[in-house]
This record gives sequence, structure tokens and C-alpha cells, in this order.
Amino acid sequence: MLLKWDRIRDKAATSAPFSEGIYKDINKVVIAGFYWEPGRKAEDSVREYLSFEFSPDVAEDLQVVRIFEQNHKRDNIQDSAIRAFELVSKAEGRLTQKVHSSWRWRIFYLRALINKELCQQKGELQGENLKAASAELTRLYHAEHAPSMPIKPPEIR
Repeated sequence: MLLKWDRIRDKAATSAPFSEGIYKDINKVVIAGFYWEPGRKAEDSVREYLSFEFSPDVAEDLQVVRIFEQNHKRDNIQDSAIRAFELVSKAEGRLTQKVHSSWRWRIFYLRALINKELCQQKGELQGENLKAASAELTRLYHAEHAPSMPIKPPEIR
């Protein structure tokens, strides 16, 4: 999405950084960055977000957002998802307890975990790790009673 955001930067001038859920948190920051500085690159906003919300010490390691983008389609998760999970796990060890337990970090971490599991499961929605991660996301999103995706993660066998 970073590269896509940069291509549509000029069109964002009439939108608003609002959504119905916390699952689009980084996207809202990117849009707000375009308002703040019209020529700004999406990646710069993401780097600042990661530095502020998690830690300046791990912001560069957490540039796994590009890998998340590469693995956006569940039926086409690449081996890069395993590398992303390694980077996120490495960064996790350097976070404060407050950040480690924050919903923003948990969503970020779970995204890496889910992609890794989907890669290992060849895109199949199965396995205990995937099931637990999906259940945690559902709780974080307060989507226990939501009808379906995109707000509520899919049911895992």
C-alpha cells in the first residue's frame, strides 16, 4: 500500500483519515501525513508512526510493512512472510512492556504471525496458531458480533 498511497497522494486531499475500526490505523496516519506535508512519502509517515508507537530503536527493523503489502492476498502469501515474522519477533524483544501489550503492537505482531502461518499452511485457514491469532484479532477489533470480514477475521478450523 505504501507505493499505492504515493501514487494517489493528490487524490487524498479531499478525503478524511477516518474509518470504522482500528484495523486501518496505519492508513489513517498515511493520509494525515499527506495533509501535514503534501509532498510527503507514505513510507516516511509509516516510519514515524512505528518510531512513535513502538520505538525509534526498532522503526527501521519494522519496515516489514512492504512485506505485508507483498502478501496482501491470502491465496498468494510468499516466503517473505517468514522473514517479516522474524523481524517483528526480533523487534518485540526490544520493546517496553507498555508497547508490547498495546493494541497497536498486537495488531502489527498478529499480522506478521498470521502471514507466516498462512505461508506455512499454503494459504489454508487451519492450525491452532492461526486460530488463536484470529481470535485475538477479533477481540482487539471488538468484532465478536460483527457479521463478516473485513472487520471480523475469518473463522479458522
